[in-house]
Amino acid sequence: MEVMIALLISAISLLGLAALQGVARKNMDMSFQYSQASLLMEDLAERMRANPVGVRAGFYNAIDTVAVSGTGVDCSAGCNPATIASNDILAWSAALKNSDLLLQGTGKTLLNGDRIRITVMWNGKIQRYNLLPTTCPPLDCMSFEVDSQ
Repeated sequence: MEVMIALLISAISLLGLAALQGVARKNMDMSFQYSQASLLMEDLAERMRANPVGVRAGFYNAIDTVAVSGTGVDCSAGCNPATIASNDILAWSAALKNSDLLLQGTGKTLLNGDRIRITVMWNGKIQRYNLLPTTCPPLDCMSFEVDSQ
């Protein structure tokens, strides 16, 4: 009888551990996606820091990567700030759209006073864990602001 009780307790413990492992995996995947979004936002921020004239001229304001398309220009012989900004935006958009790590990744920027808000959105939890969205916004989202000066 004691052996049966010990087996029952062990079985329940193992089921609890299995459930805990599933939750840990889900949270690990989500934190990895947030890390990737953070890296992609930092990528654009660094590109903006390298082109302050383009930032002040507003070339990085009101970006929506859903609407971005085209090919970049070869700047090996030098480019003006507008072309550099255009290449940066194309590269950032491609990194978001082609990321295997952020499903359906998109990005936006918006001038907010003397700061630019960079936002990255992706369809992480919904597709990955089969949750059906019932309200907007259905995307995971992360944003931060950088000085535009």
